[in-house]
Amino acid sequence: MFVNDSRAALIDNPLAPRFLTINQTSGMTVSKNYTVISWNGSDTMSGIDHFEVKIDGESHISAGSVMLHNFTAPANGAHNVTVKAVDKAGHEHNKSITSQ
Repeated sequence: MFVNDSRAALIDNPLAPRFLTINQTSGMTVSKNYTVISWNGSDTMSGIDHFEVKIDGESHISAGSVMLHNFTAPANGAHNVTVKAVDKAGHEHNKSITSQ
């Protein structure tokens, strides 16, 4: 299954990171042994400190300032991926996408 989805969100809260987009780099190909997710994030006030990512409700994995993560061996089927952007002031914003 191949899902090509890119979603953007502008945040009204001036304290949270202002922009976060998640890109399904490999289209969340769930019939393969990996799923690559990339994203873009920015914060014009304090700047992005780091990103965290998780799949299917598992614990967040720190991605540091890298805007890409490779989930190895996800089960076949739909998956929910959440990226959290944390700015240098400690404010957070989460964005989720789900494969079909």
